[in-house]
Amino acid sequence: MALLRRKGVTQAIEDVQSKITEILRDRMDRLIKIFRKDHPDFVLIYQHARTAIPHSSRDRDNGNSI
Repeated sequence: MALLRRKGVTQAIEDVQSKITEILRDRMDRLIKIFRKDHPDFVLIYQHARTAIPHSSRDRDNGNSI
């Protein structure tokens, strides 16, 4: 029972993460372009914030941590 519950929660997390990625990619990344000319520092900070950072224990074990 607990295993099924964890699987359901894990799937829900993956679904939400997928939706967040979609919003960032399809909306925010496009909207940020309007700030390039007048606010280049803001755009640079946003782009750095969007850089993928390994977060799984597998990545950390392979020496890919920050």
